[in-house]
Amino acid sequence: MVRIQHLAPLTSRSCALGWLILLGTATAGLAQTCTPGAIDQQIKQLAPSGATQTKAVAALKQCGKSAVPGLIAALTQSPEVQVQVAALDALEQIGPPAVDDLLQQLGDQKIAPDRRSVMVEVLAKIAQTHASTTIAIIQKLTERQLDPKEQPQVRRQATLSLKEIGNPPAVQLPEAVVDWVKTHPGAATGAGSIPGLMLIYLVILGLKPRWLLGMPGKLTIPNTKIELPLGLLLWLKYQPRVLDQWVADHRQQVQERFLAEPTVSDREIHIPIQIRLKDKVIDRLTPDDLRSVFHQSPAGLLIVGEGGVGKTSLACQIARWGLGLPDKETQKVQSLCNHAMLPVLIEQELGETPLLTAIREQLPRMADGSFIPNELLEALLRQRRVLVILDHISEMSDETYKRMKQDLEAKPINALIITARLPEKNLGRPHLTPLEPRKISGARLSTFIQPYLERQGKRDIFEDDAEFFRACTRLSSMMAATLQNATALLVRMYVDQVIDVGGLKTAQLPDNIPKLMQNYLCWLNRRDAVGKTMRLDDSLIEQDAKAIAWECLRHTYYPTDAKYDDVIQALADLIQAENPKLETPKAEAKKRLEYLDQTLRLIQVAANRVGIMLDPVAEYLAAFQVVEYCQQQEADQRWQEFFRTVDAKPDLAKIRGFLLAVRNCCEQERQLPEGVLDGLNQRADLDPEALQQARRRQRINRLIDDLFDDDTKYLGQAIRNLREEGTYAYKAIPDLLNLLQAREKFEPALRIEALTALLHIQLDRVTLQTLLQDLLADRTEEPAVRVAAIDGLFQVSRDSDSLPTLLQRHFADQTEGGAIRVQAGQGLRQLGLLPQLLIVELDETATPTIRLLEPPETRVVELAEGVTLELVPIPGGTFLMGSPDEDDSSYDDERPAHEVTVSGFWMGKFPVTQAQYAAIMGRNPATFQVNGAHRPVETVSWRNAVEFCDRLSQRTGQEFRLPTEAEWEYACRAGTTTPFHFGRTITTDLANYRGTDWDYGGKIYSGSFGQGPKGIYRQQTTVVGTFPPNAFGLYDLHGNVWEWCADHWHEDYTEKPDALKSDGNTPWETAQTVSRRALRGGSWNYLPRNCRSAFRYPNAPDVRYDFVGFRVVSRFPRAVQ
Repeated sequence: MVRIQHLAPLTSRSCALGWLILLGTATAGLAQTCTPGAIDQQIKQLAPSGATQTKAVAALKQCGKSAVPGLIAALTQSPEVQVQVAALDALEQIGPPAVDDLLQQLGDQKIAPDRRSVMVEVLAKIAQTHASTTIAIIQKLTERQLDPKEQPQVRRQATLSLKEIGNPPAVQLPEAVVDWVKTHPGAATGAGSIPGLMLIYLVILGLKPRWLLGMPGKLTIPNTKIELPLGLLLWLKYQPRVLDQWVADHRQQVQERFLAEPTVSDREIHIPIQIRLKDKVIDRLTPDDLRSVFHQSPAGLLIVGEGGVGKTSLACQIARWGLGLPDKETQKVQSLCNHAMLPVLIEQELGETPLLTAIREQLPRMADGSFIPNELLEALLRQRRVLVILDHISEMSDETYKRMKQDLEAKPINALIITARLPEKNLGRPHLTPLEPRKISGARLSTFIQPYLERQGKRDIFEDDAEFFRACTRLSSMMAATLQNATALLVRMYVDQVIDVGGLKTAQLPDNIPKLMQNYLCWLNRRDAVGKTMRLDDSLIEQDAKAIAWECLRHTYYPTDAKYDDVIQALADLIQAENPKLETPKAEAKKRLEYLDQTLRLIQVAANRVGIMLDPVAEYLAAFQVVEYCQQQEADQRWQEFFRTVDAKPDLAKIRGFLLAVRNCCEQERQLPEGVLDGLNQRADLDPEALQQARRRQRINRLIDDLFDDDTKYLGQAIRNLREEGTYAYKAIPDLLNLLQAREKFEPALRIEALTALLHIQLDRVTLQTLLQDLLADRTEEPAVRVAAIDGLFQVSRDSDSLPTLLQRHFADQTEGGAIRVQAGQGLRQLGLLPQLLIVELDETATPTIRLLEPPETRVVELAEGVTLELVPIPGGTFLMGSPDEDDSSYDDERPAHEVTVSGFWMGKFPVTQAQYAAIMGRNPATFQVNGAHRPVETVSWRNAVEFCDRLSQRTGQEFRLPTEAEWEYACRAGTTTPFHFGRTITTDLANYRGTDWDYGGKIYSGSFGQGPKGIYRQQTTVVGTFPPNAFGLYDLHGNVWEWCADHWHEDYTEKPDALKSDGNTPWETAQTVSRRALRGGSWNYLPRNCRSAFRYPNAPDVRYDFVGFRVVSRFPRAVQ
């Protein structure tokens, strides 16, 4: 085979066939001098585009090797794109003489990788058109391809170019044709008649249409003076069949280049989503839906939607259909029309480069390495053989937008796709068909996530379908909390992170959108994706990325490209702040920018501009920067300044994505100035009430996810938090029931937590009553669970006629477990059906026995309408106060044990309740105010308690005060000598304390005492009188709330005066009024060891905690002795 350009000597007026097959044989030698000065002058002429530039390129080509050094310098050093392109063109035309210099410069690592990548392209074109250079060039490009130290961009270009060299696109003719022309000149001349020419044209059009591309720019019919009109000549030359052949010749090359583009390769996996085409919503867009669009001319699509919704991914998929690529699932070839279209993606700011020039640069070159002629380019665009994608149009600068609009008006592009955030950003093309990717609703998330996992080969990371759907629900709740559906980008980010952690490990997964964005940076920078030796720290990556993102948004508040110099300066300022002694911060800034670009591909650097690859990522990173700045000193002023800049923007809809990002980031902040969230909601057009409801749904869904956590600590906390959500958490009922019924998997305490949560969440009282009765009736069930069932029945069915009968039956059944009888008896007491005191005694193994005692005669003091204070008579006596030395559970401050005599007094039957405190003090400081009237008051100081006693004394005319430590311990023991008035141990069925182990400071403290069992941790106070009393008829002495005593704190009893031992009714005080005061009894959040009768605890008289309360004592004139 012989190349066309080698047939130049055969051209003659008499040879019609020669006329048709010659390609551009008219060349003119230009006499010129090629001195260094003349070459420099010609290189300067490369800057302006047009005829001047074209002449300069031709002149430099004539100079050959002597022009090469200057052209390489222009290519590698000039910041102007026009100069780089012209220098590239000249080097390709010079050909072999330029190879040695280019090969030498290619190995210079100091030259920017994008410039060296261009050198690779030049060398590849020369190798394709000049066989003598092919071996040397292939050898050098292979070295660049395999060198691990080479920049990724250069290595990728070397790989692509080596493929191109293996498939040269040169137009070739059979040698037999050439020989025939040489040996039969007469016959060739005969073929030059007009009918002969027509016949030859039709034969070539039918058999070898690509040959017609070699027709000269001017043509005179042989043996005449008739010159064909240019319009007719172009019509003959660029017939659809000719263009189809050109496309077929270059499709593989364009396809490889297009699919290797980072933007396209990152979107290799395309999952169909709902699309609005005109006024119709389509679940799965196919080429058939777009054929009517691309069968007309002009054909165009305007893909509209917010950042991350999938505009670019859809455009890339349509481009694949335009190439006629087979579907990856069905392997069926899909196409948009009857001919293939070569895609061209324009996603960068063009600067001064015309749009047609940017398109031409992405298309294959001619056989001699030059750009395709303007006429061919215009024919390809006019006849829809090139599909142009203009991406991110709404984010481009006004200058680029205006230039593109002008270029489209001047030269029509009849196969066009525009992606933009706003429909009005259509570059003045009203005929474009609107295409709107829809967000993914919570109900449709699984239809996106499942095929995405399958395409990734990761569908098996979930244990079962239930876990898969919980992963979908988790993301759905994250999005619902922002009143938005998910974009395709956010779903992919989330699923990639699920894959990275190996499934639904909730502790490692984000639970809000800002955290998802932060985790995305870590995911890009993960160890298995970045070499350990070059990997930068995650915190450094986040810091740099936020600074760059802010540079990209700070002028417009929507993502655009920033100036390269501005970005370098911003990073250099950060680096200088980190290391003030560093002399070259800008050099370090360039290295870190290159890491984000070449290694992580988070950003894109081109033509002295820098941009974040994904718009939503840019918005959230910039939002982090804004929130960090505004939350510093003078936060109010800084936020108001920010709002002023927002209000100055002409179009809030255009910056809504950024405002939502700022708003969502603010929700992670504490101490946010008042009005900031409302201001952001208003400007982002969000409903605050709907947001609050969405946040609650997100919180509940997240807690439901946590019910499947293997760590019982997180599981228990999730159950308690669901309980606090009340009926809003109804979606958790099935999972809580499953947990309650899983006897073999979970401890009784955890199952009781689940039952308690159900009592707060389930609205159907009948269903609850049936569940509780079934639990109580099952004697194989754990006693603690059955006890909880009785307590639940008392809450659910207190007014039911059947409850007393049920409680009586279990209380009277001597074969029933002791704990069950105790709880049933306590229920009867609260219903007023058991007049006696229910006294419970536990042995060392916590097995209970029951005694019934006649209740003492009490006194009632009326505090307000419906609010009374009941006092119990405490008979006088002598007891052993403190703990003996041999008691291992005791502390030094409880010793030495000593006898104390106490005179009779009256004591509050219960700790002072919230209703009682409010009746005297006029306020309620308690934390736990739900059903609070009968809960103990807490969050009161010692001085508050003393003031209450003083006011009560004034109102009643009787003396009320706090008990002394001796009175309190004497009353608590009620004649017992064991650690608790219940016996040697205690259970959470009998008192409200922390019945679970406590991890405090890395040390585990037991939730049980002695041989007794662990129990539950209620995390709040309980209604007074919930548990059985002691033998004096006093309630809640162990747990619930600590109780203030009148005594000042002393480290132990060693120096206790004898007078106080014989008079336990007098407080042991000091001269210092600021001394700490004594507390007794333990509380709901303390361990059982702290609830013992002898345990003492000091605290300052002014402190207030939600676990500290008090009860009162009085010495009436008729004191009981």
